[in-house]
Amino acid sequence: MSYQWPGNIRELKNAVERAVMLAAGDVLDVADFSFLAIEDEERPLQFKIPGATIQEIEKEAILRTLDHVGGSTTAAAKMLNMSVRKIQYKLKEYRTLDARTARAGL
Repeated sequence: MSYQWPGNIRELKNAVERAVMLAAGDVLDVADFSFLAIEDEERPLQFKIPGATIQEIEKEAILRTLDHVGGSTTAAAKMLNMSVRKIQYKLKEYRTLDARTARAGL
């Protein structure tokens, strides 16, 4: 509630939708909005290159691009030269993997 929202209502709507899509549980909490806390340029990679898998690099590219375009899968797809459906599929895949990880306590 203390976050000073810098964008417009469309960007807020996109941020909430992204948090819902990536949330591991049924209820959103502050951690589900962690992508808002730090600008892309300041957020360090969660892995090292070389040493990261292609899947890790792809996930980071998709999520950072979505952050950059305010959550628009259409704009992200154009930037990444991917289909919108592919990005939507990947987001669903990430949500499923995050939920499994949360249930496993990892």
